[in-house]
Amino acid sequence: MAAMLDYLKQEENKNKTILFWNTYNSNDLDRYLKETDFQYKKLPKKFHKYYEDSKFQCWQITNCPEHIKKSCPAYLNHEYRFWKITDCLLDKQTQEKAIEQLRNVIKLEDI
Repeated sequence: MAAMLDYLKQEENKNKTILFWNTYNSNDLDRYLKETDFQYKKLPKKFHKYYEDSKFQCWQITNCPEHIKKSCPAYLNHEYRFWKITDCLLDKQTQEKAIEQLRNVIKLEDI
């Protein structure tokens, strides 16, 4: 944030519109995202690739049904730790398949 504030102090940047993407936030925003019916396609097209190129969320990998997704604590969970959810409504085989797919993309901690 300090770098952003410094950038905005420069005269040539004072009238620019910027996006500050907070990559760490100690607040749990999951409930907010669910309540707002977050839809990434409403973001500028340049951001779509972050939701479409790589799939890091279990509901993306498993094509989780909407009725399960909406009640799942892992849905829109900014921590990416769906494998810690003990009351997942998907069958165990589907859950294990999702974990294996993610292991090929990211390092899963705490397993």
